[in-house]
Amino acid sequence: MKCVLSVIVATLLFSSLPCSDASALHWITRLGHTNCDNHPVAETHAPGLIQRSEQNYVDAPLHFEVERPFASHSLLTLVVCDGEVHILPNPHPDQLRVVVHLGASLRHELIPGRFLQEFVVGQKDADVEWKLPASSRPVIDMYVPEQTALDLQLGRTNLLVKGVRGDKEVNAGKGTVRLDVSNGDSEYHSITVDVAMGSFADLRTEDSLSHHFPFHQELPGRGDATAHLQMAMGRIEIDQEN
Repeated sequence: MKCVLSVIVATLLFSSLPCSDASALHWITRLGHTNCDNHPVAETHAPGLIQRSEQNYVDAPLHFEVERPFASHSLLTLVVCDGEVHILPNPHPDQLRVVVHLGASLRHELIPGRFLQEFVVGQKDADVEWKLPASSRPVIDMYVPEQTALDLQLGRTNLLVKGVRGDKEVNAGKGTVRLDVSNGDSEYHSITVDVAMGSFADLRTEDSLSHHFPFHQELPGRGDATAHLQMAMGRIEIDQEN
């Protein structure tokens, strides 16, 4: 009952934030084409994964890995219902690499690929949507070209974005979002932060204050990229890259 009340409260708060039409309930129950219901994708919905060994495709009980050509300056749309998410630059240029590690086996001897709702990679964009259940403790590593725009729709997840340049749109239901930036304020023209229930910390400053809900702030900079970070229930952090 307490969880339900928290979702309702966060929904009301989040819907009142400036520039936000999302809600906590939306970002936890349905994302993109994906229902976060802990059920595997029907086998008839074979999601764009071409099972060819030459494409570096692995789908084992606790491990999934696939790599596809993906041009620099493209757009990655990523949907994740549950799990730890890391988005990092790929040392191999013009490649998208997806690596998933599970901390616990899936029920009924299923493999991670059965929970991949979408995997479509085009010339200038890609759509990857995961509905792995939280009980499997998934860690999802996305390796993209350094210059990649991001559109991230997250349910109950902890996110780290580091070393990836370009515009970013992040909508999270519950958890933490951490964006590491380079060279102080020279990377982004603006970073907009909306938190409905939780806190925000700009760790680039010496007196990093944590602001509690509801919270909206626009951080100006001297760069070209923009970022919009939205959190329904949780914490957003901005930090300097090491």
